[in-house]
Amino acid sequence: MKIVFITLLMMGSTDFLSAVRSPYYLSEHHFKSNLNMDNKTVLEKANLAIAKGDYEGFLSYCTDDTQWTFVGEQVLKGKEEVRKYMAVAYTEPPEFKVEKLVAENDYVVAIGTISMKNKEGRAVDYSYCDVWRFRDGKMAELKAFVIEKT
Repeated sequence: MKIVFITLLMMGSTDFLSAVRSPYYLSEHHFKSNLNMDNKTVLEKANLAIAKGDYEGFLSYCTDDTQWTFVGEQVLKGKEEVRKYMAVAYTEPPEFKVEKLVAENDYVVAIGTISMKNKEGRAVDYSYCDVWRFRDGKMAELKAFVIEKT
């Protein structure tokens, strides 16, 4: 990006628009914009994809080596394991309400409730606290504390 900026400074104003329209600049600019998206916004967009049933859209916000730990239950390693989990656990998009989102450095903590269908097709309500670690603007690790509401 610095090279592009220096090159633009050396060009006359008429060359600026042609440089901005170049595929190299656009891909660099797009990449930079995505990196500048804050982690809370990334998580909100990913959650929106889940709510719409767009699981592949959700996974696009995860690193390839994402790791999900459901404390006391199971650990999923990589997008493929998460994809398989979603195919079974999310036969219908879950309904969730995020009550709090707290971000600091590479972490976002989400606290809320979620309702998902169980194997029998009955909706089950849970309280959750998800601790997400981000790397390079993507969700790299989840530590989920999930408790069924009684």
